[in-house]
Amino acid sequence: MSNKLPVSVFMITQNEEDRIAASISAIRDIVDEVIVVDSGSTDKTLEICQSLGAKTYHRDWTGYGEQKRYAESLCKNDYVINLDADEVATPEFCDELVNLYKDNNNSFPHQAYKFKITNIYPFAKKPRIGAYSYNNIRFYDKNFATFKTSEVHDSVVPNSDSTTIGQLKNIVLHFAIRDTSHMVEKSNLYTDKQVKELAPKKKLWKLKIRLLYEFPTAFLKYYIIRKEFLGGYYGFITSMTAAFRRFIRIAKFYEYHIKKQNKDK
Repeated sequence: MSNKLPVSVFMITQNEEDRIAASISAIRDIVDEVIVVDSGSTDKTLEICQSLGAKTYHRDWTGYGEQKRYAESLCKNDYVINLDADEVATPEFCDELVNLYKDNNNSFPHQAYKFKITNIYPFAKKPRIGAYSYNNIRFYDKNFATFKTSEVHDSVVPNSDSTTIGQLKNIVLHFAIRDTSHMVEKSNLYTDKQVKELAPKKKLWKLKIRLLYEFPTAFLKYYIIRKEFLGGYYGFITSMTAAFRRFIRIAKFYEYHIKKQNKDK
């Protein structure tokens, strides 16, 4: 029996020529199709995707949720997996999917599945000991779950309380950060997007208080609670950068309200 599953993988991209090949190559041999929706790459992203057999489409950027919903709609299979260009399925993850399907009479028992996406430091090939993982729904029957329309939060939500959710055991590797410059650039771009959606809901007096403690508490959260101290120097760099991202987000929320007050005068 062929290992090709009746599953579509979909990705959204923009200028990912250095990472997209690893992501597609890791999973293309076990799934029916790979769909890539690009929002205007100027590098070789599309060329690489097409050379690896992916179906490519263009759509101007409208936000994470809407972009992923569009990509989801292009998938011909009901069961879909969303991966980002910096996420690489492990061989164990792929084997688990194939075995899950075979062991259940060529079907998937649940309508949605969570799996862990585990962070990897720049220039590393495997996660550090105790590396932080996100555990979200990313494999699902699109008739029973879909992405939120949020511009900045790309999470999948079930369509009803009756949607059954399973848990996969194996992980996907997350090569989120290319280097420290990329960390800072990504933090700035992402917090700019958060301002539009989240800042109007924040209270100015609360933001003033949070400005005073956001950085140190965020640093402790990442360095101690998420155990980045186990990662040596890159653990320290990651914690400092994450705390900086949290701080500038609050600072931008604060500036939004100050500018609005001045405009209303």
